[in-house]
Amino acid sequence: MNVLHLNASDQDGGAARAAQRLHNALLDNGINSEFQSALPQAMNRWRHLRARWRYRGFRTAAPGLHTIAWPNTALGRRLICHFNPRLVLHFHWLGDDLLSIEQLGRLNGPLCWTLHDMWPFCGAEHYTSDNRFLEGYLSTNRPVGEHGQDLNLRTWTRKYRAWRRPHQLIAPSRWIQSCVQRSALLGHWPCVHIPNAIDENQWHPLNRDFARQTLGLPRDCPLVLFVAMGGFADFRKGADLLVEAMQHLRRKSPAELLLVGGQPPHNLPFPCHGLGSIQDDRLLKLAYAASDLLALPSRLDNLPNTALEAQMCGRPVVAFKTSGSAETVEPGLTGALSEDFDPKTFSKALLKILQHPQPQIIAKHCRNIAIQQWSTSVVVKAHETVYRSLLEFQ
Repeated sequence: MNVLHLNASDQDGGAARAAQRLHNALLDNGINSEFQSALPQAMNRWRHLRARWRYRGFRTAAPGLHTIAWPNTALGRRLICHFNPRLVLHFHWLGDDLLSIEQLGRLNGPLCWTLHDMWPFCGAEHYTSDNRFLEGYLSTNRPVGEHGQDLNLRTWTRKYRAWRRPHQLIAPSRWIQSCVQRSALLGHWPCVHIPNAIDENQWHPLNRDFARQTLGLPRDCPLVLFVAMGGFADFRKGADLLVEAMQHLRRKSPAELLLVGGQPPHNLPFPCHGLGSIQDDRLLKLAYAASDLLALPSRLDNLPNTALEAQMCGRPVVAFKTSGSAETVEPGLTGALSEDFDPKTFSKALLKILQHPQPQIIAKHCRNIAIQQWSTSVVVKAHETVYRSLLEFQ
C-alpha cells in the first residue's frame, strides 16, 4: 500500500501538524507513506500577483482566511500527468499553492481528502457562520457586510462546475462531517469520521513543578493555558472572550494566563506569561505540563490539535458547546463545557476545573480517554480501511 499525503505546508498550521503525524504513524505501522507540500513555482512572484489580482475589489466584514486556489500549479500538472492507480492520494489543506480547483476536478484514481476546515464545501472562506454553504451560493443570500465582487460565489461556482466526480472525504470531527453532509456542494460525497492522530508515547504527562521551573514560570498559582498560532489576533480563536472570562475568574482565583503563540497585549488587566511561538513539541509538552488546564474559547473549530495534546498530557480542557471543540471534552471527566460565547459562564467552567478536589483523577481520565479515541493505533487502522477500500475499486 502506497500513500502520498499532500498539504500546502509541511510545518505551519494545525493541518500540517495533523498530516505529518498521520504520515509518521503510517510509516511506524509498516505502510509506505510519503509527504509532499507545495512545489516551488517558477515565476512564483508573477503567479502570486495573478492570484492577488483575482481578489481585487472584494470586501468582507467576516474575518478569516479566504482562498481561491487559482491559477494552476506545477504540482497539480504533475499529479495529473503521472497518474498511478496503485497510489492513494491523500489531500489535506490545499491553500492557494498546492493545486487549483480545476486541477483537483481532473484527478482520477484513489483519492481521499481530510476536511481540516470548511473550505472544501464553502466558497473562498475557510470558516463561516452563515448558511450559504447549506443553500448554495446565490446572489440573493450574500451576507451583509460584503461588497465588491462576490468572491465566495465565484469560488463556489468554480467548485460546482469542476468537481463532478465524488471523492472520499474524511472528517476529523462529527461536527464538520454533519456540515459537509448537509452542504449543497458535497452533500452527496461519501464522508467518514476519523479523528486526528496523536502519539501516546510522544505526548505524555510530565511533572508540573519541573515544567514550571524549566520555563521560568511561577510555582504557586494556577495557570490557564491558551494556545493559538495567531495569538490574540485570530478572532475565531476567541482570545477576546478568554480575556473577559479571566477577569471574572480573577475575582475568585489568583489564576494567571499562559500564552503559546503570538504576543500578549501590553494592557491585559491580569498577569500573562507569553512563551511566543513554539515549534518544538518537547517545549510545547512542557507548556501543557506547567498548566492546570487548557482554555479553548474558539468560536468555530474543527478538532483542535491542542485539545488532543493537552488531554494526552493529562490536562483537562474547557471549551464552548460549539462546533468540533465540544467533541474534545467529556464534561466531568476530561474538562468542562460552557454556554456558547458567554465569558461569565466560561469563567465558572474554568473555576470548576481549577477547584476540582481530585486533579489526579481528572488527569488520569484525560490520558485514558485520549488514548482510546485518538491514539495512533486507532486512527491508523481506520485510515488503512479507507485506503484499502479505495484501492479495491480501482
